[in-house]
Amino acid sequence: MAHTSIATAKKLGLSEAEFEKICTYLGRISNLTELSIYSVMW
Repeated sequence: MAHTSIATAKKLGLSEAEFEKICTYLGRISNLTELSIYSVMW
């Protein structure tokens, strides 16, 4: 599964800081499915 980027996070309505927090929580760069779920939660 492909990794995401800050640009992808912004398209989903997340900020750069939120994207960094998600990556910190996971201990890696999230995939699109995970990032999409976080964007709905936040």
